[in-house]
Formats: sequence, C-alpha cells, structure tokens
Amino acid sequence: MMPGPKPFSSSRAYLIGVSNYQYPLWQLETPLSDAEAMATLLREQHGFDISLLPDPTGAQIKDLLERIKHENNTEDARVLVYFAGHGVQRDSAYGLKGYFVPADAKPGDDDSMVPMELMSEALRDLKTRHLLVILDCCFAGTFRMPGSRGIAFRSERDQLYRQHFEIYCNFPSRLVLTSTSHRQKAFDRFEDGHQNSPFNRFLQKAICGEADYTRDRLVTATEIKTYLSENVSQITQYAGNLQSVGLDSLEGDGEGEFLFFLDGFDSARLPEQAYVNPYKGLQSYEPDDRALFFGRQKATQNLLAKLREWPFAMVIGASGTGKSSLVKAGLTPRLAEWTQRPVPVIRPGKHPLASLPPADAWDILVVDQWEELITQVQDEGETEAFYDCIRDFLQAGKRIIGTVRSDFEAQMRHEILDPWWSKGRFVVPPFTSEEYHDIIVQPAKRVACLFEDRELVQSIEQEVAQQPGPLPLLSFLLSELFEKAKQETTRYRSIRRSHYEAIGGVSGALRNKAETVYAALPDDAHRDTMRRVMLRMVALSAGEMAGRRVLLEELDYHDDIEDGRVKTVVLRLDEAKLIRRDADEAGRAYIEPAHDALVSAWRRLWEWVKALSEENLLLHAKLIAAVDDYRSKQSNKKFLWTSDPRLDQAHALMIRDALQLNDAERTFTESSLRARAHRTRQTRLIVAVVILGLIGLSVYAFNQQRIAQYNASEAQKQQHIAEKNLADFVQADSIRLSEEAAKERLNYDKYVGNGDIFANSRDYELALGQYLRADTIRMKFANDPDLVKKAPVLQQKIGQAKRNMKK
Repeated sequence: MMPGPKPFSSSRAYLIGVSNYQYPLWQLETPLSDAEAMATLLREQHGFDISLLPDPTGAQIKDLLERIKHENNTEDARVLVYFAGHGVQRDSAYGLKGYFVPADAKPGDDDSMVPMELMSEALRDLKTRHLLVILDCCFAGTFRMPGSRGIAFRSERDQLYRQHFEIYCNFPSRLVLTSTSHRQKAFDRFEDGHQNSPFNRFLQKAICGEADYTRDRLVTATEIKTYLSENVSQITQYAGNLQSVGLDSLEGDGEGEFLFFLDGFDSARLPEQAYVNPYKGLQSYEPDDRALFFGRQKATQNLLAKLREWPFAMVIGASGTGKSSLVKAGLTPRLAEWTQRPVPVIRPGKHPLASLPPADAWDILVVDQWEELITQVQDEGETEAFYDCIRDFLQAGKRIIGTVRSDFEAQMRHEILDPWWSKGRFVVPPFTSEEYHDIIVQPAKRVACLFEDRELVQSIEQEVAQQPGPLPLLSFLLSELFEKAKQETTRYRSIRRSHYEAIGGVSGALRNKAETVYAALPDDAHRDTMRRVMLRMVALSAGEMAGRRVLLEELDYHDDIEDGRVKTVVLRLDEAKLIRRDADEAGRAYIEPAHDALVSAWRRLWEWVKALSEENLLLHAKLIAAVDDYRSKQSNKKFLWTSDPRLDQAHALMIRDALQLNDAERTFTESSLRARAHRTRQTRLIVAVVILGLIGLSVYAFNQQRIAQYNASEAQKQQHIAEKNLADFVQADSIRLSEEAAKERLNYDKYVGNGDIFANSRDYELALGQYLRADTIRMKFANDPDLVKKAPVLQQKIGQAKRNMKK
C-alpha cells in the first residue's frame, strides 16, 4: 500500500529582483517590489524560509546558485527560485541563448551577464523532490526551449482525488514557469498605478487561491499556469504586447506537482478515486470520451481547418488507424461549438436511408464506416438514393464528415459526390512516438494509475509501431493491463512489466483473450455455438475478412437448448468486450465484433472460416439477405430459391450442420425445396397430360392434329426458353465466382507480406496464420505458374514459423 503524502523537511524560496541597474537606460520599476511581495506572501501564508537578493551583481547571482546547491541536498525538501528583471537572448552556434541581466551588467558585454544555462545546470544537481523556477523577464522561455510539460493527471478544473494528491506529493516535480515565450518581451508595469508587473500581480492572486478552480484549498502549478494564461495573456494582448505564459519540465521531472497549501486544506477530506478503466479496448471513442482521448490533437486541428474551407470531409485510413475515434471523440466535440443543434453520428447499416436523421434537425452530420454501403446494404437502389441525399444536403449548405477504410475507398467514390470527395479527402496521418506515448500514458494518469517505468512504455511503443492497423490492438492491450493492475490492493495502481509479459504483449493480448473466453465455455457444445456465432460476424469482400453486424433475431434457432447456449456465448463475449451490443435505426438489437481486429488477428477464427470454406461463407451471406428479403415481402413464394442453383448448396450446408442455419434460414431452404419439388411434379403432370392429349387427338381430323402439334411445339419452345434462362443464370454466376476468385488470387502476396511483418516482430503464431492463408490460396490456384514458382519459398517460411513457435 502506498504511504500517505510525505511531508517536506524544508521549504525554501530564493528570490532575485533587479530594478536598479548601473546602466541608466535599463532602470526598471517593478522587479524588486515584485520579489519583495513574493517573499512576504511565501513566508507568511505558505511557511517558506526566504532568501531575498535585491539588485544583485552577476557575481552575487552566481554565489546564490552555489548556495542553493549546498543548502538543498535532501530528497524530501522543496525549493522555489524566482527571478524578476531584464532578460536578453543572443544567437549562437547552438541556437538561441538566454541571459539574466544583473545590476552591474554592461551594454554589449555578454560576459557581464549570467547565462540562463548556468542556473539550469546548478538546479539540475539538486536532490530536492519538488522544484519550481519562476522567471518574469523578457525571453524567459529561452530558459527551457523547446519543450512543454506533458498533460497532468487531471485537468485544472477536475475534482482532486486523494490518490492524485498523494502522487503529487510523493513523486518528483521539477518545473519552470515563465512569463514570456522565447520570442516575447515582458511588461515592467502598466500605467494603472499598480506597483507590480502584470505577471507578478496575477501570480500572487493565483497563489493566494484564485487559481483554486476546484475549491479544494490546494493550488497546483498546473492550475497557476492555466490561471496566468487566461489573465496575463488577455491583459497584455489588450495592451499591445502579448505575453504567453509557459509551464515546462526540467530534467528529473516526474509525476509530482508543485503545491501551495491554503488555509483549511485537509487531505483526509479528499474523495477516493474510483478506478474505472479509462481505455476503450476494441471499441472506438465516442464524443462523451473526449476527456480520455489523447494523441490526436494535431490531426484534429488539421481536420477542423479542412472543414472550415470545405463542407465535406472523407477521413480515410486502414483498419485500426483510429478513423472513427478521431472523428467522434476528437472532432465532434469541437464541431458542437459551430452549431446550436446536435451533431448526429450515424452508420449506413443495412438500410442507409432509414439511418439519415431529418434534415431540419442538424447542420453537421457524421457518417461513420461508409464502407457499410458495400458490406451491409443489399439493395443497390437504396445506395444510389443515399448518395443522392448526401449530395442534396451538401448543396443545401450542410456539412458532412465520413469515415471509410482505405481498401474500400475506390469502390465508394461515387460520381455523384466526386466533386466534393476529391477536395475533401483527409488521410489519417501516422502516429509519432510522442502521440503513442500520450495514448498509452495519459488515460491512466487521469485515474491515478502509473506505468512502472519509461522503458515499459517504450517497449509498448516499439511493438505497436511494427503492427499493421495497431490502435485497436494497443487499446485492447492497455485495457487488459489496467485490469491486471486494478486487481492489486495498492492505494494507487502501477502497470508493471510482469503484467505486460503475462498478457502476451500487443499482438498476443487480443487472441489470448478470445482463446480464454473460448476455453472457459462450459463444454464443447457451447464452443461449437461460439464458432457459429463468430462465423456469422464475418463478412468477405474480395477475399478480405471484415466484421459484420448480426441482428439478435438472426440468432433464433427455435431450439431451446441451442438458444440458451447462444445467450451464454453472447454474454461471455460481451463481458470480455470482444463484441459490441446496440440497436439499429429500427430499434432491432444486434451484436458485432468490437473491431475488425478481432476478425483479422484471431487465428482460430481463420481456421473456422477455412473449414467452412469461403464459398459457403459467401453463400450464407446471400442466404441471409434472401431470407430478409423474403420475410419483408410477407413470405411471397416468388422470392423463394425455387430456380436458384445455390439451393442445393444451401441444402448441403444445412445437412452438414443442422444448426449452421437458424430457424428462418432452415424454413426458407425447406420451403424452397418443397416449392421446387411441387413445380417439378406440375411439370411432369403437364407433360403427361400433353402426351395423353396427343394420343386422343390422333383420332380427330387433320386440322385438330395440326393444332395439337402446334401446342406441343410451343411447349417445347417455352421449355427451351426456360432452360436457356437457367443456363444464362448459371453462366453469370460462374463469371461472378471467377471474378471473386481472381480478386482472391491477388491476396496471396498481401498475406505473405503480412506474415513477413509478423515474423520480423517475432510473432510467429500470427505469421504462421498469414502464411497458411497464403498457402490456402496457392492450393486453390494450383495451376497458376507464378504461384508454383513461389510455393517452395512459402513452404520454407511456414516450416520456419512452426519451428520458431516450438522454441
């Protein structure tokens, strides 16, 4: 258990104020009075031991720095250093170099000044737990350039919890608070009769409690910076010389915060932090998750800039690059500031027209997962109508933002929207190391959870960078790591390397979780049910696997035992956050994979698809659509598969596994079989009647015989037409299957390439899965000469992956 806040053995403040310069033109009015006022405030209200150095020479400043080093050599001390006076900067071979100007400095003589780096070096050696340097001078930002402190545990207006307070006290804090950037000059005073500089007057107010945004009687350095940014920037900009306040980290800074305790503060009254998992796992971030969404600030700003210039934006990226989260949690809350009306977020689903909200209810619309117009919609006419509506909205002055997977973009670029699409393309930028760091660390900080060390964070960053579409895998890993840390009884949580290794790293976390759920099911019957449920959530497009939305009514087998197993499986998957449960625009409940990463990263699911065969998976998707169409037409027999050659394949699938098809699909298949048998019997009866008629008509007159022959000829002609129509249908279907096979053939090199990536990252299990998928394509196209040449190399890679897995 973490101890309570460690008290400070000493609190010392060293203050320098230079107003009276030997060079007459450098005289200032406020720095000395600023330092004196700060000395009084820190001594009387916050209990600091004070060392005030008025109008010092350069030598005196250097002596003070040496004294600070010698007087503060214990880890449980805290130190504040304050400088007010002139500051200058010079160009050097190493960039801008800043100087403090002492009272005896001479114009044009840089050696008579005190380099800012001299103070930085002196303070670097301090062993004190907390250090705060406050600089009120021109070009103060040059002291620490470039750099800015990472996001704090909480925003300055959030509730302070006891765990945060203990971390603030117990961990190192080494900060510099500056009144100006490295490019700005500082005001000495305003012509308003106030004896202090604008920065100093607001600094005193902040420390006295005006920066206590949460009214917890505790003022942090972060709160002070926010308060000064709001007030100093406003007043100095109005006066014509903007000052930008900065709060930056110095070497040795940790998770602590420099604190000013106000009268009445009592840490025992602080509430306990509820340890709610701040990571979303496989789910995308929603608008309400804005406070936990990190790492995409720059991308959000660039997307906002595009929307200011153009009313349509299509956010494009590969699966797992965070498109939806960027738009929903990064962009949408900012768009809410542009309009008084809600910003709806929709998905096309099976019926995209029904998903569109009334046009008079919104100004800005988000259409997430645009590719569902291909993967979900069966009626091409409805897709065309959807594009027409989007065009009409844009012409009417609406703003629309869409997201689409990059591998679907070419199929989605409809000519109706091409003028908007070309200019509105926004490709999701790759993540920098700093952005990955924020994604990993910052959400945990918000709930007072820490990573064991920076090396662990770097290990996660490096593994993530090697993964294709890594974000959902990373988010899932972080969610699992947090749950591991949460199981401990410590007062604050610490995510450790042992947790990381136990979970299996980035690539292993998801598949290990899925395997855990699978293995924990009560028996093999439940595991078979899980196989069938998961296969329903897989969609294929040109051989590429993606997630599919499954209505719960689709999981009705009209079998009490199987229906009970389905409920158990769905519950387990939901508890593990591997699926998402929701309702569509018609209020129908559905489930779907929490992310396509579950479909692409779980090897067992690949094996299930291979065992079922992609042809049967595609057939099942067509059967599901046919059943939906049949039921929507009030079971009109015209919509049965009486003449569809796929009926025999569906019947064979039903015989192979009685529960592969649900109740509605079995009923549809059986009804189609009965209707076809009935039609066959009718055809035979008609032929028999015709034959009997011909025999009877032979005794009639020659003209009657000719009529009978004519009727028989017409019957044969109609039969020929029917046979030709069936042959045309079979030929068209064969062409379609050939085209799909050709597209599938193109995936061979992709799977081998993915396998190489995983093999290079030593994820041999995942690499083997990719190589086996490529080998499946090779066997299917055994006569392809190019694949015959590549086969030996592939077999070597498969064998090597298997050997590496055994090591």
